[in-house]
Amino acid sequence: MKPETPVGHGGERASFTVESVESDQLVRLHFFVPRAAVSTTRFILEGYDHLGVQSSEPGSSRVTWTVPAALRPDAEALLADLLTRLR
Repeated sequence: MKPETPVGHGGERASFTVESVESDQLVRLHFFVPRAAVSTTRFILEGYDHLGVQSSEPGSSRVTWTVPAALRPDAEALLADLLTRLR
């Protein structure tokens, strides 16, 4: 499926994209953060047990969270808040 860019409550475009995978059972949220913040996003995500898994290439600022489709709203809300605070 082609990645989509969610729209926030105020009508603004989110700073991440969402892609459905594996028969719509999982979604991937793709986003960029400063390289120094990659470990922070992993730490925060891991604090929410079973919300999702983070992946990124070494040295890259492109990050992907893979989450169950049922938890997509929670993951999007967390990510939107995190990105606001990290920028």
